[in-house]
Amino acid sequence: MVMSKHMLILSLLLVLFELVSLPTTSCNRVVSFNSWVRHQPANATQDAGCAKKDDALSSANTIKVRNYIDPASELRPEDGGYTTISESIANIPDDNTKCYVLTLKPGVVFREKLLLGRSKPFLTIISEDPMNPAIIV
Repeated sequence: MVMSKHMLILSLLLVLFELVSLPTTSCNRVVSFNSWVRHQPANATQDAGCAKKDDALSSANTIKVRNYIDPASELRPEDGGYTTISESIANIPDDNTKCYVLTLKPGVVFREKLLLGRSKPFLTIISEDPMNPAIIV
């Protein structure tokens, strides 16, 4: 009985979190995340409907820098290869105007403390293999 109460509370908290974290448009309509993603403009010249575009983000998305993070990497930072996520983030210039995409090696567990300040905008961290994703702990 105690276990089921805890599971019920956890389930309710997850549902509440999902409702609170749904994106809204500038028209103040709550939409599902998938719907919001589907209605984003395909390129910087299209309008996002009632939502205003972020010109800085649109500009940053035109220039992408890809960094690959692999603890066993032989690549050097000059080639876009890093052994830790923190090292890659540290080499991103403050207040950059480019979109940095950090691609984590699939299946690797990264044990790092990551600190991202406002001085590191336009940063995306991805793991490309959904069946064997990288994990950050």
